[in-house]
Amino acid sequence: MKQTRTTFLTAPRTIELAAQEPLRPGPGEVVVELRAVGVCGSDVHWYVEGHIGDLAATEPLTLGHEPAGVVTAVGEGADPGLLGRRVAIEPAIHCGHCIFCREGNTNICPNILFMGNPPTQGAFREALVHPAHLVAPLPDTISDEVGALLEPLAIGLHTMDLLKPRLGATFVIAGAGPVGLSALLATRLLAPEKLIVVEPLGYRRELARSLGADLVFSPDDPDAADDIKRATGGWGARYVIEAVGTRDSFDRMIHYAEPGAKVAVIGIEANDDFGCNDSLARRKGLTFLMVRRSRHTLERAIRITAAGHWHPEAMITHRRGLAGLSSALDLLAEYDDGVVKAMIDPQR
Repeated sequence: MKQTRTTFLTAPRTIELAAQEPLRPGPGEVVVELRAVGVCGSDVHWYVEGHIGDLAATEPLTLGHEPAGVVTAVGEGADPGLLGRRVAIEPAIHCGHCIFCREGNTNICPNILFMGNPPTQGAFREALVHPAHLVAPLPDTISDEVGALLEPLAIGLHTMDLLKPRLGATFVIAGAGPVGLSALLATRLLAPEKLIVVEPLGYRRELARSLGADLVFSPDDPDAADDIKRATGGWGARYVIEAVGTRDSFDRMIHYAEPGAKVAVIGIEANDDFGCNDSLARRKGLTFLMVRRSRHTLERAIRITAAGHWHPEAMITHRRGLAGLSSALDLLAEYDDGVVKAMIDPQR
């Protein structure tokens, strides 16, 4: 068995490549040879800041939590039919025993381990070991790269599950990065009356338009909030999705919402500081829903993708091998070269 090339974040903006011992699955586990791993905004937080909120990396950390690959070994008790199958991977390992897991709320399990968050190593490596019940076979019609996009797409679906939106409603999505665009694709399935995206980068606004946004605005336009109100009957949108994660965006999102609206917050503020104009939010009677990853939506995302109801591959703009992980993270940190989603091929 060969050694496994693995990347480690050893200090802010420092990625080192090392070889580890060959992987063997334990009971109920599989080894997955990774073929594609998406680079997420949270990976950039780790890379630049060395922490997310109050969670810090105190030891070398392998980042990455959006993988797809091929099962190359199956442990005792795992489904032998998985051997040789191409799979997507659910990166959150819940305990299955606490009251929250028993009620189906696995994404808020207090004992959860998440790929690429300490103490759990992530997916920017050639192969990994993972619980067999948390891999999902991919049909031949879904490529490895699109398989790696299923994690953010599953977040988009979970956001819809939380909002429980009415068909034909008005939506505003703040942010046209991969998660915001995944929410856009999920929203398009609901036949929205008006779907509006607010995004500062012109090339991302155009991508959002090509994926189905009816209107796009820049948050830097001082008239954007008023234009959104005019476009939505004078009051704002029934549903607002925040996928930026900055204090400025948190303040703006409540101006995009009509009275009584629901606001889903996906974005992660770098300093763990969620805040907005609470008096305006209170007067409007807004309902805030905090989106924590996804919940039982990976298989549904696979079915929707296989049926051709959305085409997320347009999000992929850059490709690198393992040795190019630092350059991909730098691109995303600086929003350089028209980057939206960078994809890592661990076999390169």
